Amino acid sequence: MRSKLMMVLVLAVALGLVAGPALAGDKLICVSSKGLKGEVTVGQCLAKGEDFAVIDKTGVPRILNKAEIEILKKTNPGLLDMKAFSIEFMKDAPVIAPPGAS
Repeated sequence: MRSKLMMVLVLAVALGLVAGPALAGDKLICVSSKGLKGEVTVGQCLAKGEDFAVIDKTGVPRILNKAEIEILKKTNPGLLDMKAFSIEFMKDAPVIAPPGAS
């Protein structure tokens, strides 16, 4: 019994080490404005027509088109309240919460 418990604990730790980086989330970055350090929200930037990209954990950017932004707004409305950051301050930008998370 004790060896089964130890095996479960070892598997849980191994799974955490493997899944941890994968769960590190993506960041939403304003690509058309420089110097944003969170003083305005994503929603305010979108209202001004700013362009955004999602940058994954490996650093690969994906520029969002208008249709993708509309879908993001509907599936994750809390996204509009996030603070907006430009690429220069990407390390300070919050991770995008999954849809439905508060």
